[in-house]
Amino acid sequence: MKKEDFPSEVIKDLENGFILTGDRGLQRFKKLANGHYEFKTGYEGYYKSVDGNKFEVGLSEGDVKFSNLTEDEIKSSISGYYDSIEELKQECDGVQEDFEFLVCECYYEQFVEE
Repeated sequence: MKKEDFPSEVIKDLENGFILTGDRGLQRFKKLANGHYEFKTGYEGYYKSVDGNKFEVGLSEGDVKFSNLTEDEIKSSISGYYDSIEELKQECDGVQEDFEFLVCECYYEQFVEE
């Protein structure tokens, strides 16, 4: 999908500093501060199909601060993607900002319908 084909509210978000993280659901994020991110998935009128049935999912939003997450929440959040916190840190080559972002993104994705 080309940017000009995105829904107008997604284009507006991208113009206001959001970065697209993937085409599925047009998930996007904006860094608000170190370790603090706003995430959005979908848009008004966004549908998904399940077993041939169509459901309106709409827009999902989340405001996630890394500093608010416990170690157990971090482990739980990343468990679908990584075997351990250490594995994720290795993937981030020790860059704390990248680690915090991926933890926040995984945490957000736990609560989002795609």
